[in-house]
Amino acid sequence: MAESFLVEMKNVSKSFGGVQALKNVNFSLRAGEVHVLLGENGAGKSTLMKILSGVHNLSAGEFFIKGKKCTNIQPKEAQAKGVSIIHQELSLINELSIAENIFLGRLPAKTKYTIDNKKLYQDTEKVLARVGLKNINAETTVENLKISQKQLIEIAKALSLNSDIIIMDEPTSSLTFEEINKLFEIINNLKKDGVGIVFISHKLDEVMEVGDRVSILKNGEYINTVQINNTNPDQLVSMMVGEELSSSYKHKEKSTAGDKIQLKVENLNKKDRFSNINFEIYTGEILGFFGLIGAGRTEIARAIIGADKKDSGTIKLKNKIVNIKNPYHALKKGIGLIPENRTEEGFCDNLTIWQNSSLPYLLKTSSLSGLTGLLHQKREKQIAVNIVSALNLKCSSLNQSVLELSGGNQQKVVVGKWLEAGIDLFIFDEPTRGIDVGVKHNIYSIIERLANHQKSIMLISSELTELLSVSDRIAVVHEGKIVEIFPISSANKEDIMYAATTGKSKMGVNN
Repeated sequence: MAESFLVEMKNVSKSFGGVQALKNVNFSLRAGEVHVLLGENGAGKSTLMKILSGVHNLSAGEFFIKGKKCTNIQPKEAQAKGVSIIHQELSLINELSIAENIFLGRLPAKTKYTIDNKKLYQDTEKVLARVGLKNINAETTVENLKISQKQLIEIAKALSLNSDIIIMDEPTSSLTFEEINKLFEIINNLKKDGVGIVFISHKLDEVMEVGDRVSILKNGEYINTVQINNTNPDQLVSMMVGEELSSSYKHKEKSTAGDKIQLKVENLNKKDRFSNINFEIYTGEILGFFGLIGAGRTEIARAIIGADKKDSGTIKLKNKIVNIKNPYHALKKGIGLIPENRTEEGFCDNLTIWQNSSLPYLLKTSSLSGLTGLLHQKREKQIAVNIVSALNLKCSSLNQSVLELSGGNQQKVVVGKWLEAGIDLFIFDEPTRGIDVGVKHNIYSIIERLANHQKSIMLISSELTELLSVSDRIAVVHEGKIVEIFPISSANKEDIMYAATTGKSKMGVNN
């Protein structure tokens, strides 16, 4: 008797104009399993799932949901067949409440013209409890939530549909350790209920922990499917990139940190965000910042560049006190921020690659006359050519919209635009979130190359292995305070995690 699948996709191909995104891809999903979909950015993972969820039509091949052949279904049809997708980029409406977002389009009616709010909030509270949000008010507007909470709301929304095929695209990208563990509990409970889960992630430790099977795509083509218990991270990386590439990054052999202080922060405070922040970054140094989500790392960075106003404290650049009023002023002082949320803060989605790449350089590439600025497109495009070449950015042309790029190539644009902007202090906030191993190594190499040229780096990351591999020192932040700053020679996961979760130093001394 033939095995029955919740989902079976055979020889699926998809082209966009003259570009083939998928070629003869096979994929299946059983009830009660987690099937991981793995591949570099641009490998075709999201495209394949968008076909399953009705967003894209396939160009060739066929697929079945619960044994029934589907031909170019619409998202509403896919949803009716039990398919839900949790996108990597949040799709919530900030102005609506949690309850309204979860049940949007399915609000319970009391009469023909009124909503049954009592049932709406009761149903919302039940599904919120399933994702560990028992103590949150269902009437709260989404704009007042943290990113991690919004991610859990997306998951709750999928669960509210009673779907038995759930696609999770980088679902842990904004979650804390506790929230990730809660998500894995939810996944295990869903498996027991016979739900099939497609899990897309670049975090190989998560893949090994939560997956049952894993399928690898490369350049839009199917490579292999293996049982998780029959493989290891290095083998998966090798299949993904087509070459031997360790899943861990080997740190530079020798620190390039000098003895001159580039940035010194003294007694920096902002009410309800952080307090008594003190640290310095030397020329050529990579200072990592670790902490749980919500610890205040991003808020400290935003205060340094003037994006948010500090209440008190002193910021010194090269031993001179500076009063940075806004990010533009920070740029003039030689500070650049690569933001945590690339889609909202890292680039302009209505501009091309070359236009985004040249944004920090406009004053250098423009000839100003009175109030009229004349842009030199030839110079702008040359900057973009340099960035594309230096970062091996994959695109069809410089005129391509940034929105058409994969997440990893979008991040290359966000990082690359600062490389020749005359910056002395780079602040990287979660620079490798949601990108594959190959691009991660590329970003690490860029950071180390900057340090080798005596640039100073403030590296904020929630991936401890990443910080241990790249940093010279690691500052641990807990509830808005720096608990300890570890020299890399004495740093280890256990002590850093202890400081991040308890707010206490095992040594009892703040360095």
